[in-house]
Amino acid sequence: ATKAKMMDLEKSSPQDLPLDASLDTPTSSEIPIDSELENENQTYEDWSKSQTNFKETSENDMESGQIQGFTEEDTKILLEKEFDDFYEDRIHKSAGPVVFLSKSLGMLPLIWTEDDEGAECKSYFNMYTFLVFFGWIGLAVLSAMRISKLPDTSPIIPTANSTLDTRFFNKMTIDVYTGTMFANCLVAIIFGAFKSRNFAEVLFNTAEIDSQLQLKEKHYDKLKNKSLFWIVIEILLVCAHAVPLCFVMDKCGMDIILYVCLVFASFAVAVLDLQYVHMCMALCKRYRMLNKIISHIIKPFKTFRASEPSNLMLQRILQYRWDSVAKEEARNTFDQIWEPSEKDAASLDIKENPAVKNDFTENVCPALLLKGGEKEISREEETTVILQLDILRGIHSDLHNVGQDINGLLGFQVLVTLCCNCILLIMLGFFFMSTTFDGKFFWPFLVMIITPVLRIQILGHWAQVMKDTSMKPFWTMSQMSTLDGSPKLERQVQKFQLQASQKTARFTASGYFYVTRQTITKIYGMVLVFVFLLWKLDQLENIYARALNMSTQTTTVTPKQ
Repeated sequence: ATKAKMMDLEKSSPQDLPLDASLDTPTSSEIPIDSELENENQTYEDWSKSQTNFKETSENDMESGQIQGFTEEDTKILLEKEFDDFYEDRIHKSAGPVVFLSKSLGMLPLIWTEDDEGAECKSYFNMYTFLVFFGWIGLAVLSAMRISKLPDTSPIIPTANSTLDTRFFNKMTIDVYTGTMFANCLVAIIFGAFKSRNFAEVLFNTAEIDSQLQLKEKHYDKLKNKSLFWIVIEILLVCAHAVPLCFVMDKCGMDIILYVCLVFASFAVAVLDLQYVHMCMALCKRYRMLNKIISHIIKPFKTFRASEPSNLMLQRILQYRWDSVAKEEARNTFDQIWEPSEKDAASLDIKENPAVKNDFTENVCPALLLKGGEKEISREEETTVILQLDILRGIHSDLHNVGQDINGLLGFQVLVTLCCNCILLIMLGFFFMSTTFDGKFFWPFLVMIITPVLRIQILGHWAQVMKDTSMKPFWTMSQMSTLDGSPKLERQVQKFQLQASQKTARFTASGYFYVTRQTITKIYGMVLVFVFLLWKLDQLENIYARALNMSTQTTTVTPKQ
């Protein structure tokens, strides 16, 4: 019986076999004659030995660097994959530079995506994060101890002989600057470490959306390159802020240890900005991809599908009025409806001749000429589009949820960053304005102002870009025409437009206010008002100090009797 089966297999062609048989059935030379008898009499020990041999051969293939059935490039991708899912692996690789810097500074645990809570490897490697976390607290305590040792040269009441060194370059200036920087730094470190699981969930949810949008390798490479570009920008900002800080510290009494602590704190703030920028860029990329898919789907449903109309055609359509029909015919038609008579023979029937080329010079209703000669959409195609729009509406809702997760992840840190940068702007702006109007220009104050200004500008810029990009699906859906569609299609389009206009990716500072360009402009205006008020109060204080000094001099000099 076995030989007869083998003869039938040899005689039959691959086309006669079913799909699975033609792909998986081996040839007669690969199957022994008594294979069925051996399988029936095979014991469990023999089967386990065969499985062990198979595992050994597969392990040997893995050690050799190539998996059977895959090319070297595919094998390399499989061996380098950190996650089982392709999109989850790619999104972690695109965020690799930002994640690496976050792990180095203790803002993320070294192993933060492991499911097993009690893994020994996780506990061992996260000891580094534990030590770095307390190291930041130690830096803050060390900075406070170093500031307490600085000499206090600031006068309680300014006098006429007060110099710039005693007024601005003193212990109080360093105390305010250090407290502001380490408040921003510690909030970024603490909330980053305790919200690491939320960070992983954001990437995981984004990977699920990528599997539906079918992002390619080049999209992740572009995102990674942009992240590297912003890393270079942040390093330049830190260096540009550290150089003038050295001159200010030199005026106040240079302390190398305190200076190094402040530079480290600025690096932590820079990494927080990198996390924010990367999340915004990743979300904007998904919205742009969704918008491209929507544009492709609604293309057959535009008002002018075959060819774009000329400006003359659009002008005639917009200028057309039904009043262009002769008033006499309109009046006769009205009379014919209400009081018909034999004399009234007016008619407004417009003949349609699709074989003749459309002539827009005639006074004909343009609605009859909009879609002449174009292929009508079938009911099956319309049902398919309705289903596609429903799926895309779900993806849009998922993107909105990812935006809300980003708000919960970075909202409070961004709020503290805005407040701390505002304090630095007010302090440094007041110092620069006072020294400049006193005729003693000190350039480090001006250079130090640039860094907090740019940090605030980056936060507002990317929040506005994220909002504008999330509105693109709404503007694209607004171009869709439902004149020839069913009521079901029209309802689906209305629901998508309503959702796209309401569920936008807006970043909030921990729910207190929306971060936009308008918000940043208001912050700049508020800072300028505070700087101006402090400068005017300082001038009044100087006038009062001079008057007090002159009064004391006149009272000490007594006239001779």
